[in-house]
Amino acid sequence: MTSPQFSIIIPTYNRGYMIMPTLESLFSQSYKDFEIIVVDNCSTDNTEEVLKPLVEKGAIKFIKHDKNYERAKSRNTGMDNAQGEFVTFLDSDDFLYDDCLKNAFDFSKLNSDKKIFHCLYELVNEGQKRIKGYHFPSEKNAKDKILLGNFLACIGVFLHRDIYSNIRFDTSPILTGSEDHEFWIRVLGEFPNLGRVSQVFAGIQEHENRTMNQTDVERSLERKMYIHRKLISDPQLKLAYPNKGDLFKSYSFTFTASALLDNRENVKAHRYLLKALKTYPKIALNNFFQKVLILSLTKF
Repeated sequence: MTSPQFSIIIPTYNRGYMIMPTLESLFSQSYKDFEIIVVDNCSTDNTEEVLKPLVEKGAIKFIKHDKNYERAKSRNTGMDNAQGEFVTFLDSDDFLYDDCLKNAFDFSKLNSDKKIFHCLYELVNEGQKRIKGYHFPSEKNAKDKILLGNFLACIGVFLHRDIYSNIRFDTSPILTGSEDHEFWIRVLGEFPNLGRVSQVFAGIQEHENRTMNQTDVERSLERKMYIHRKLISDPQLKLAYPNKGDLFKSYSFTFTASALLDNRENVKAHRYLLKALKTYPKIALNNFFQKVLILSLTKF
């Protein structure tokens, strides 16, 4: 047997009620040379029962952890068991569109120098109808741009075996919720030549239980400060991102201010913007900082 071109890794926990549309978006792919690896974090609902027929007919590989280790370890488990030339990640409530893998295959064959590449994604409802699109910075200098926000998210990114065989997600509980951002910082630090399929081929589903809708501002900042400590102390990251610690920290304060404004905590938001300026004065030239600053002054 030959290895598949793609291994699609899906971590899940108590998503038995919504994982099937995600899987159906894979079964309907126009390109068929792939395997699906579902890693279940010891779900307490009917996830295993829902997936059992697919496991029995060999449509998916199913791996069940003995407890809920969160998504970082699940993705690592998926990579440990993957056989594809490339892996890609998909959460159990999101979608790949019909020609996603076909376009990824074509791109990989035309751009053999790209060990990591990605397609664009959008926010959709459960019927896969578009709610909004996202702005993506140019893929040029992606290594530096990933410090200023996780534009890759964790959908529609394809990693060659040379990467996924050697780099793993940090499983620290502190990082849960930002584990993908930290992962991409390390990946692009070693493999900065990011490729892009400049079309939308993936959808992030909006729903009330979505992780992003349950973000605690202070907890989010704690995660970013964990990444900051690694940027200034880890030898490989220091080499890949020399003197970038203050920039990342300043942008993290700016992001925190934006979230606080959303929560109507205007005074605290203003304080974090001042921290951002003191940490890295050149952040004043950043478009996102300027936008948040104008909003904070208006509300303040």
